[in-house]
Amino acid sequence: MANAYPNLPTSTYPVRLPTLNSDSNAWGAILNNFLSSSHTAAGFLSTISVQSTNYSMQLYPGETVLASGSITITLPTAVNNSNFYTVKKTDATGTTVTVSTVPSQTIDGGSSAVISVQYVSVTVVSNGSNWFVI
Repeated sequence: MANAYPNLPTSTYPVRLPTLNSDSNAWGAILNNFLSSSHTAAGFLSTISVQSTNYSMQLYPGETVLASGSITITLPTAVNNSNFYTVKKTDATGTTVTVSTVPSQTIDGGSSAVISVQYVSVTVVSNGSNWFVI
């Protein structure tokens, strides 16, 4: 029998626990997605990647990207997204790492956030429609 669950995570089944009195007919998919995700020793979700080419972040809570070179890291949609995301520039070159959004969304009111200094990071959270640096 084929897997009854779609390729996860998606906007329908993000990595999270099910909501009580909600998520009808989706509890199994949401729980399986949560349990199959990477966790730290403390039980938190953890996804860390190293990128040197353009990259689109996924719907994993707490996803962190260690970025180098002149690249663009694109955030997922902010709509109904309660995750936080971090991008950190790791190289000492004069290049910039641009954190961008999907069309019509903003980061602190602008179309992107630019990191040009080594070891500087940007962490963002959503208000349900746009991104904000914290």
